[in-house]
Amino acid sequence: MAPAIEARHLTKVYRLYRRPVDSLLEMLLRRPRHTPFYALRDLSFTVSRGETVGIIGDNGAGKSTLLKIVAGTVRPTSGQIEVRVSAILELGVGFHPDLTGIENARLACALMGLGREETEAKLPAIAAFSELGDFLERPLKTYSSGMKVRLAFAIATSVDPDILIIDEALAVGDGYFQKKCIDRIEAFREGGKTLLFCSHSMYLVKQLCRRAIWLERGSLRMVGEAAEVVAAYQDALRRREAPSPPSGKPPPSGERLAWLEGIRLQPGSEVAFGQTLAIEIAVAHRNLPPDQLHVGLILFRNDGVECLGVSTQREGKRLAELGRNRLGIVLELPELQLLEGEYYGSLWLLDGTGLHVYDMVPRAFTFRVRQPEHLPALGLVWLPHRWRAP
Repeated sequence: MAPAIEARHLTKVYRLYRRPVDSLLEMLLRRPRHTPFYALRDLSFTVSRGETVGIIGDNGAGKSTLLKIVAGTVRPTSGQIEVRVSAILELGVGFHPDLTGIENARLACALMGLGREETEAKLPAIAAFSELGDFLERPLKTYSSGMKVRLAFAIATSVDPDILIIDEALAVGDGYFQKKCIDRIEAFREGGKTLLFCSHSMYLVKQLCRRAIWLERGSLRMVGEAAEVVAAYQDALRRREAPSPPSGKPPPSGERLAWLEGIRLQPGSEVAFGQTLAIEIAVAHRNLPPDQLHVGLILFRNDGVECLGVSTQREGKRLAELGRNRLGIVLELPELQLLEGEYYGSLWLLDGTGLHVYDMVPRAFTFRVRQPEHLPALGLVWLPHRWRAP
């Protein structure tokens, strides 16, 4: 069976001019006076029939341009796309502000290929779903953005399209209407329809979509299972927003008296939720009293949120002898309760007071936690809880 959407090497280039007159001068003088802007660059992907796919990425990543190309309202500069689609692209796309809501509904149905009788048969369902009442007889220019969404969503979902594109429409509607929209989306999914869902709500993308496409500056950054792609995207956002790691700098010059020699993670850089994480720390020193060396550790999520801070000095623990002038200790985090995400740890080697810093490594190690699908929790950690009747 042929895919519902097949894109091959899509590229869209816009010409940016410093002044409006430059486009005319370019045409007359036959010399370039523009700067090319690549909204999309060599994009290839397929969407199977009956599949729900999320489109994610930063503002300006090319999401709306891609959806407009899929819907046929924008043509690619190069590449090919094969698709059959009825879509919501943006609020009010295809609507005329001077026409009433019901007139815009008739116009939209006609543009989607419906005949007069079929259109008139659809209007009661459109009116019922939109719940706009008397506003359907008023000009669209009197509508709020939320009312336009109601009308647009009612039209697109009432004509029973093979493919539905939703571009952030749910972000504008009120909570009640969002629930109606999500219920309609679920009905579309159960009916084997194909959906492209563009949203900044990673929760909705994970809940509604089987796969996700991550765009970055017009290029395909990642495509795969929705939960995996969303987790990678959120990790990238946190890394970008993370503050500089805290500092407690060791002496800048002279021969070091003690230093952090090695760090190893067990089972490795990827840990399953509920699994034990062991952090093995090795220390070397120059004939210092072993009981005067301590290790401090702070665990961060990769956006800089502190998860845990511990030290052997505060807890009265001693490092074990590993040989001549070498010490070591293992910090175990049994049944790790951290939720899905990327984390890092910073290490300090301290004296007996816990104040003097012999050595420090700001990002000594990183690891990723994989959350099981049967644990639909959000946030940083899993807290034991129960539900009961009041």
